[in-house]
Amino acid sequence: WIRTAIPAFILFLAVLAGRVVFVSLYAESVPFWDQWDGEGALLLKPWLEGSFGWNDLFAPHNEHRILFARLISLALFEANSGQWDNLVSAYANTAVYAAIATSFYVVLRPGLDSRAARAMLFLALVALGWVPYAHENTLVGFQSQFYLMTGFALAVIVGAARLEDSPRLGPTLALIALLGCFTMATRLLAAVAGGGVLA
Repeated sequence: WIRTAIPAFILFLAVLAGRVVFVSLYAESVPFWDQWDGEGALLLKPWLEGSFGWNDLFAPHNEHRILFARLISLALFEANSGQWDNLVSAYANTAVYAAIATSFYVVLRPGLDSRAARAMLFLALVALGWVPYAHENTLVGFQSQFYLMTGFALAVIVGAARLEDSPRLGPTLALIALLGCFTMATRLLAAVAGGGVLA
């Protein structure tokens, strides 16, 4: 496990560093677009006014149910002494993104026999972490649901492919897929993909 853990940790730090630099150069403290209504008006305002209810966490945001993004927003808001700041969320998302890239490495590494193949995987994931594709999702902290959806989908597919057959496998994967339903509207595709892998 040390042979996997050390490069995985280095990969996490490398991807995190690239994302942190990008956020530091281009992100702003001011909320952007969907943050004003989805986070500010419909989450933080009721939270501060004392009218917040648990059903607010599950309320639709456009076509999405973004429970985990809302929980992260509330946690960061409280951790930041009640200051609503997009930069705090954007920096937090860099850690989520780096964790998912590291998870890909940990999952794919055992299937690679040569040191060169493992090095190519490592470099490819670092490069993907540094390329500013979908830059608005990186710069807007409210967009954590994109990364969370990817993480839940990865967990379902890897669980279906890697875990031993057991009576608990189906319910466990169903629970992970169900939790993934509270990230983005496209989350149901993870359950379909996991079912396909199991079949």
